[in-house]
Amino acid sequence: VQPPYPRSTVPSDYFEQAKVLLSAWLGVASLRHGTGAKHRESSILSCPT
Repeated sequence: VQPPYPRSTVPSDYFEQAKVLLSAWLGVASLRHGTGAKHRESSILSCPT
């Protein structure tokens, strides 16, 4: 079974970079959620005084 794309078009480091970016994004998201920054931002946006 041939892959849907040539292997050479997608370098292996692309997948590594994607995993790193995804893990970093998840880490930042969980950190922001844990510190409650998202709640503060939403309250500031809903009530800009």
